[in-house]
Amino acid sequence: MTYVQQLKDYEEAVMVKRMEELPAGEQERLLEVYNDGGGCMFISQHAILLYVLLQEVETERVQREARRKAWEAAQDQSKQQ
Repeated sequence: MTYVQQLKDYEEAVMVKRMEELPAGEQERLLEVYNDGGGCMFISQHAILLYVLLQEVETERVQREARRKAWEAAQDQSKQQ
């Protein structure tokens, strides 16, 4: 097996794993939108990857905002003492 084939197999395995982690409704929605039955799996895999990455970015943003608010609350509390 060539390196290129191994890399392709790995990428496909990662996409399958990420697809499995999506809620069922999101899986169906993505497949309806991107799988037109004409071999559009390449596009749908990239759409799924983009969706997952955007979800990760949003999660990080929410966590960062929560940390900022906690830090501000701690600063306010220390000023009151």
